[in-house]
Amino acid sequence: MQQDWTTMRTAFDQLVPLPDGIWEAVLAVAHPALYQKKKILLEPGQICDRMLFIHQGAMRSYRIQEGLDITYFFFFPDLFAFATDFASFKTDQPTHYYLECIDDCRVTMFHRSDIFALYERYPEMQKFGRLMAEYAYLMMDRRMSHFQFHNLETRYLALLQEEPALLQRVPQHLIATYLGVTPESLSRIKQQVVR
Repeated sequence: MQQDWTTMRTAFDQLVPLPDGIWEAVLAVAHPALYQKKKILLEPGQICDRMLFIHQGAMRSYRIQEGLDITYFFFFPDLFAFATDFASFKTDQPTHYYLECIDDCRVTMFHRSDIFALYERYPEMQKFGRLMAEYAYLMMDRRMSHFQFHNLETRYLALLQEEPALLQRVPQHLIATYLGVTPESLSRIKQQVVR
């Protein structure tokens, strides 16, 4: 499969500019892949041993808790294109999450052992890994704060302000699971906000 690396190189360089030699080492362990919509790439109990860079499509991380589907995070090429369960990836412990394609996806896959070898070999890649982990932590902290301190209307308004493209790209029933409500409650809030 022919791959255009420009988008991925830009994403890497936004975190840590990589010299050409290190970029070649990254490409040497890159594995292009295609996944169809609704493909489950990770399930609870599995160990997450890969990181995916999304070139095209979208994914979500979610959990089923007490019979409810709860979306924790969305991954897009132009938002946060590195899809994985960072906790499982880092600790080699089983995940609690599913990782699902919500569109047909074109990705580049990296095995954990290859990423960790790059971390050992190149300080720039260690910095890359640290910055990705920090970003993931900050996103999860922001999400938890929204749930702990804000009602549904405030969470929806924050989503409108902070991630408006999400509302255009993701089906409403998945937005509802992300906000922790039923689709009907989301519909009511949307109507209230429009007024």
